[in-house]
Order: sequence, then structure tokens, then C-alpha cells
Amino acid sequence: MNWSRPILTDSGGFQVFSLSENRKIDDNGVTFKSHIDGSTHRFTPEKSISIQENLGADIIMAFDECAPPNDRDYCQVAMQRHTQLGNALHGSKNPFRPGIVWHRSRRDIH
Repeated sequence: MNWSRPILTDSGGFQVFSLSENRKIDDNGVTFKSHIDGSTHRFTPEKSISIQENLGADIIMAFDECAPPNDRDYCQVAMQRHTQLGNALHGSKNPFRPGIVWHRSRRDIH
């Protein structure tokens, strides 16, 4: 990459969100079809971390799910899933692993 400064990478969660017509989310990750060639891909938290580590990132983000903020029940499930999947970061070689702040406007989910 030829960059000597810190690198922050994203998990790919928003990109998955943008493929809403072509994806299936479960408790272990997401399966989606490419919008380019229709091929099927599987992303797990561990795969997301591995990709970010292979890029040499100094700051890596947990694989997250962008939930619709007006659907309380979905937000609750998605936040719990994110917490569980975020535990995969504990095995990461990267020392700096911030979590994603979830729906600050939703004070009714924990």
C-alpha cells in the first residue's frame, strides 16, 4: 500500500447492508450474491478480521449489521448479534479494536 501512517479499516457491514436484496444474515455472518457477477460469498466476523489484518490495519472494526433504526425488535437482535460476533475480535492480533456504537437514539435497547 506504500503508506507509513496508521490505517483504519472498515468491517464491510455497511457494504452488506447496501446489498439488502442479495443477502442473508444469520448468527454466524452473512451470505450474499455479488452485484457484479452473481457469485455467492460468505463473510464471517473472523473473515472480516483476517482481511483487515492482511491489509496491515492498525485499527480494525468489528463486523456489524446496519439495522433499520425504526424497527426496535430487529435492532435488539442485531445489537445482540453484533456483541456476540464482536467477541471474535478477541482473537485478533491487532491491539486496537474499537466496537461500533449502536443506535444512540434508541435508548430502549441494551
